[in-house]
Amino acid sequence: MILQKILFPTPEICEDKELYFHMKNNKMHADTYFNSFSIGKWKKYTNLFSLFLVLQVKGSMKIEVYHLERQGTRIRKQSLLKSEITEDNSCIEIPKEVFSGDRFRGVIAFSLEKKTSDARLSGGWYEGECKTGIQNCHLAIDICTFKREEYVKRNILLLKKTLLPTGNVEIYVADNGQTLDKESLSNDKIHIYPNKNVGGVGGFTRGMIEALRDARATHVLIMDDDAIINPYAIEKMMAFLSMRKEDYKDMTVGGAMFLLGAPYMQYEAGAAWTDLRIAANHKILDMREPIKVLLNEEEDQKIEYFAWWFCCMPMTMVTETNLPLPIFVHKDDIEYGLRNCRTMVILNGVSVWHEDFDSKFSGIMEYYDQRNDMLVAALHKPNVNLRLHKKIMCNEIIRNMMKLRYRYAYMRLRGAEDFLRGIDWLMAQDGEILHREIMAMNYKMQPIEKLGITRDEAERNSQARSWRTLEIKSVSKRQAAVIQTFRVIKSYIKQVCFSITFNGLLFPAKKKPVIAEPNPSVIKFFRAGTAIHYDLNGKAYVTKRSLKEVIHICKEYRRVSKMLDRNFDRVCEEYRKRYKELTSLEFWREYLEI
Repeated sequence: MILQKILFPTPEICEDKELYFHMKNNKMHADTYFNSFSIGKWKKYTNLFSLFLVLQVKGSMKIEVYHLERQGTRIRKQSLLKSEITEDNSCIEIPKEVFSGDRFRGVIAFSLEKKTSDARLSGGWYEGECKTGIQNCHLAIDICTFKREEYVKRNILLLKKTLLPTGNVEIYVADNGQTLDKESLSNDKIHIYPNKNVGGVGGFTRGMIEALRDARATHVLIMDDDAIINPYAIEKMMAFLSMRKEDYKDMTVGGAMFLLGAPYMQYEAGAAWTDLRIAANHKILDMREPIKVLLNEEEDQKIEYFAWWFCCMPMTMVTETNLPLPIFVHKDDIEYGLRNCRTMVILNGVSVWHEDFDSKFSGIMEYYDQRNDMLVAALHKPNVNLRLHKKIMCNEIIRNMMKLRYRYAYMRLRGAEDFLRGIDWLMAQDGEILHREIMAMNYKMQPIEKLGITRDEAERNSQARSWRTLEIKSVSKRQAAVIQTFRVIKSYIKQVCFSITFNGLLFPAKKKPVIAEPNPSVIKFFRAGTAIHYDLNGKAYVTKRSLKEVIHICKEYRRVSKMLDRNFDRVCEEYRKRYKELTSLEFWREYLEI
C-alpha cells in the first residue's frame, strides 16, 4: 500500500518550499519535514518489512537514496544506493538491510540531480508491504466549532476533495454556536450537529458520542476548528495505523502544531504535564533544518497527552463509560490523555497550523486553569501536595497583580473556590451559564484608538513575544552552562529587587502609561501607574495601579488558602471516587440535552 506521498508546496496548505525540498550543489534533496520517511518509527510500531520509492519523472536523473541520523549537533549520512532513472515511473527498492536489527532509527531520504535540461519530478510516493494483513482503519474526524464558519468550511471542502472519496473517513462537526449552514455542508459522510455551547470539551464529546454509533469507526481524530489541516498528514497517519503491530494496537497518534505566522516553525510536538506545568516537547523548532527534522524523530522526551488540535485515538478507548469530563475548556485534553493514553507517537509530516497562543490574553482561562489544574491533579497526580498548588496559585496571583491585572487574580481565587465546591457542584452546573458569569469578571476590550493611541504606536511600544526570540540554538555544553549561569544570576538579582519593592509599588508611579502585549515580563510594569494591555490585533483594555486592590487580593488569598487547608484532601478524594459519574453516556446525554 502507499505509505506516504511525495508532497509539493501548495497555497491551500503550505507554500514554504524548505519544508518539502532543499537545493544543495545542484541537487534537490528530500531530507525534509514532509518528504523524508521516518524509518525508525515505521520499524518500531508497524509490521512493514519491505519499502519502495516510486518516482514520477520526466527526462534523465541521478538518484541517491540515503539514511540520516542525528549525532549530537551533526548529521550522520549513510548512502544506501545510487542509480540513474530514465523511466516515467521508476520504482526503487530500498535495501533489505534497512529492516535488519535496530540500526536505522532516523529517516530515509533521497536526492535527485538532473542529467538533461528537461528533467523534472512531478510526483511519487513511498509504498510498502506488511508482514501481516493490512488492518482496517476507518476514521471519525471530530471537530468542535463556535462561530468560526470560514475555517470549518475551508477544512470540510479540503477533506471532501481529498480524503472522503476513499470511503474510510466520516466527519462529525459539533456546532456550538449553531451558525453553520447544515443543509449546504452536510452529506452522507459529513454530519453537522447543532450543539449546546458547553465549551470545547462539550463539542468534542458530542462528536465522540455520534462516532460511537458507527460500528465501522476504528479511530477518532479530534481537531480544532481553527487549525489549518493537511489532508495528506491524515492519509499518512491512516497508513501507519493500518500496519500497526499487535503490541501497539491501542496507540494514540498526535500532530505537531506549527505557527500560522511562521509556517515552518514547530510550536509543540506532544507534551507532558509535570508539576502542574505543561512541558511541551520539541518546542519552537525551525523545521526547515534537517537536524531539527531528525531531532523530532527521537523519543527521549516524555509524552503524556496530545493537545486536541490533532489527536487520534482508538475507538476502543472511547466508550459509553469513558467519555471526557465536563470541564468546559482547558486541560480537558490533558485529563483524557492522562486517563487513557499509554503508547503515544508523533510522526514528522503529521501536523496542523494554528495561531500562536502567546499572542492572546489569558483572561477567563485564569479561572479554568486554576480550577481544572486542581481537578486533573486530584485524579491523576495524587502525589502532588497542596503546598505545590498553593505555591503556583500564589505565584500566578502575584504575577497578575504586578501586571496590574487584578481581575485575573480574582479569577484564580474563584477557580480554587469552585474546585472546593466538589463534584456535586460541578455535576449540577450549566456550563454555558457559568461561562457567561466568568466572562463578566473579565476586562472589556475596545479599539485601541478609543484610548487615544494609534495602532502603530501600540505596535511600536508593545514588545510582542516572538518565536524568533525563542529559537533554540545549537551551542556547546560549555557555552550553554555559561549562558544558564548568567541567566540564573540575572534572574536572582531581579527577583530580589522587584520582590522588595513589589515591582515598584512602593515607589512613585510613572506618569506615562505602559503599553504591554499579552505575555510580557513583569519587569515591564515596574512603577507603572497605568497600563494599556494590547492584544496585537487592534484592541486593548486599561488598568490602573491600586494598593487597595493588592491588599484586598492578599486578604482573599489568605481566606481561600485556609479553605484549601480544611477541605482540599476531602474534595480530592471525592473526585477520585466519583469522577466516573461524569464520564458516562447517560450523564452526557442529559448535560448536552440530546
